[in-house]
Amino acid sequence: MDDKQKSKKYFDGHSSTFLNRNGYWKYDYHLTSRILKKRNAKKLIDIGCGNGAFLEMFHKLSPGTKLAGLDLSYEMVLRSRERLPEADITEGDAEKMPFEDGAFDAVSCHMSIHHHPHPEKSLAEMYRILGNNGTVVINELTGPKWLRRFMNWCFTKWPTGDHAVYSRAEMEQMLHVAGFQNVRSRLITPFTYVSVGRKREGKPAMIKLVGLSDEQVTEISRRIADAFFDYEYNKEDVGLIKFISTRDDMFTYMNAIVRAAYKSGVLYTTSDQQEGYLMLSGEGAGGSIGFLDGMKMIVAEKKALGGFGNMKKFISACFCDGGTIETRMRKAKRKFLRIEMLVVRKEYQGQGFMRKMMEFTYHLADKKQVPVILDTDDKDKAARYVHLGMKLDRVRSCGERFHMYDLIRE
Repeated sequence: MDDKQKSKKYFDGHSSTFLNRNGYWKYDYHLTSRILKKRNAKKLIDIGCGNGAFLEMFHKLSPGTKLAGLDLSYEMVLRSRERLPEADITEGDAEKMPFEDGAFDAVSCHMSIHHHPHPEKSLAEMYRILGNNGTVVINELTGPKWLRRFMNWCFTKWPTGDHAVYSRAEMEQMLHVAGFQNVRSRLITPFTYVSVGRKREGKPAMIKLVGLSDEQVTEISRRIADAFFDYEYNKEDVGLIKFISTRDDMFTYMNAIVRAAYKSGVLYTTSDQQEGYLMLSGEGAGGSIGFLDGMKMIVAEKKALGGFGNMKKFISACFCDGGTIETRMRKAKRKFLRIEMLVVRKEYQGQGFMRKMMEFTYHLADKKQVPVILDTDDKDKAARYVHLGMKLDRVRSCGERFHMYDLIRE
């Protein structure tokens, strides 16, 4: 039984008990109500609305607001409908909401995100159903890092369907990734906080890839490998093909990178159609590659490159002529956000998806007030990055027809 099924079963069985336990989050409800009242919410939906306690409170404060609620538990939906007949209460999954784009101008979510197996999907859905300038307000549990780890361990033992608690910084990062701007958060108590964000049309939102099957990750690896292998280099460069000469070896190489990035939470795509893929590292990336995943990646790369000797030559070439821009940034003790990989599938090239991924990266970097860096193996690729806002820092000559182009955006 997965966490969603556990949550549904638990709250279906405890809906009558929870009806009388509203005092738990009373202050949180008051604070959220004040925020939404100040934002002049006209159409509000409460995600994970439970028994409707918050909606009832907000209705008293703002009787003119059109109210809606969504909950995975049918019994909780019934309680909400009994409590507030005038509200539109729907049974449904927060990761796939049955509402049209831009249907609401405010979204609230109280002590629900820690039940969501894939909060990135839920937040992306909240972004989708909000209209321009819409407000999202998230109330959640938190605590010191040791306590969050202990709670997450407890969740694996409990029957309540709880999944994970997040720090304020982690929640802010997830909101940024979903596309929200002007994100702010503050502690309410030592163990709860509120995060607020706004939707601004034109923000290049991306999707963090989560919840995929092994076959789906393999297919993504194949798409990326084909895009790299089929790329036509300029006359001055042969790039990666100098070291990886077959399509199968390219797949082995890219599959290792993609799997490490996916498991570490740093692999993004442009939309549900997956027109392009982006891998980030550093400040604001949303995660980092763990030691074991990194070791698996190295072993697979060694195989793709034809053994340790060729791998050593490849690494030496990539780090030639004074080292990478990342190496130089680290020596200078400067923080940065690095584009590890950016690829647009062949059938979607020339349609603005590269720009979307770059603007998304710039948005994350600006929030952290750090530069964006990358290096690439082709003069034409470097020119495209410059066109989209990067600056060519230096060109490194790394062998016959093999150059590395270091770029930065301060």
